[in-house]
Amino acid sequence: AIDHFRSSEHGILVATDVAARGLDVPGVRTVIHYQLPHSAE
Repeated sequence: AIDHFRSSEHGILVATDVAARGLDVPGVRTVIHYQLPHSAE
C-alpha cells in the first residue's frame, strides 16, 4: 500500500500518530494527523 501511495500524485496523507511520525515519503505536501478517541463514548 505504501508503494502505491509513494507513486501516486496526490501528495496528501491521513495518518495516525504512529504513521505520521515514522513515514518518510518525498513529495507529500500535506499530512493530516488523525487522532482516534480512546473510548467509543
